[in-house]
Amino acid sequence: MIHTGEIQTTVLGTSFKITAFKDDPLFVEVATGKVRVSRKENTKVAELAVLVPGEGISWDHQLGKASIIPVDVSAIQRWSSGEITFKNRSLAQIADELENWYNIEIRFAGSASVRKRLSLSVDGKASLSDALDIICNTADLKYRFNGRQEIIISGNE
Repeated sequence: MIHTGEIQTTVLGTSFKITAFKDDPLFVEVATGKVRVSRKENTKVAELAVLVPGEGISWDHQLGKASIIPVDVSAIQRWSSGEITFKNRSLAQIADELENWYNIEIRFAGSASVRKRLSLSVDGKASLSDALDIICNTADLKYRFNGRQEIIISGNE
């Protein structure tokens, strides 16, 4: 059983992915098997969904709303082998995932739009510079290292 804030996911023999970043909706996506996703509030537990391969759930904690969504099973399987796929994700969401994956901090400066949306894949086994090269070339941005654990992304002014 995995607890992510007020959401708990029960593994029922499966492979799946949970994406949970502060201030963003939580996602549970299933590649194989089955998971039960429930919401715990005080002492009560309410089942939100039982997910099978190709299904996911999005939980918006600010709205208190769950939505069942279709998922790309092959993208989840590629993620488990180190490929990070972003499908119509904002630069802010991409930065969140890269921060977690590479244990770094990313900040945006200048005309870099955190709302700009991209669809692309990067090799999570490759260097951080390689991943940033792909993202910044795709979004017409540039980056620089500001210390060992911080990256600044900005527009190509």
